[in-house]
Amino acid sequence: QAKEAADLAAQESTEKLRAAEELRQAKELADRTARESDERLRAAEEAQRQAKEAADLAAQESTEKLRAAEELRQAKELADRTARESDERLRAAEEAQRQAKEAAD
Repeated sequence: QAKEAADLAAQESTEKLRAAEELRQAKELADRTARESDERLRAAEEAQRQAKEAADLAAQESTEKLRAAEELRQAKELADRTARESDERLRAAEEAQRQAKEAAD
């Protein structure tokens, strides 16, 4: 009977050790899974941050290109207007010169 009790106690002790080992392994797996999940989350957040940065930069470049295009359009408009005014002044000067020549003749 004492041997039976000792065997039973040894069996229970072995089962407790096995259960404790399984619990330790399960905890280790849960910890590793949590770490990997955190790493994936950080990687996803970093990728999202970089994508936003790239989008912001593209938007800024687009805005700068639009501004440059508008400045170019305005400069061309000014050049065209200046050329027209110059042509008009030249024609007026030529006309005045023609009239002066007529008056002199």
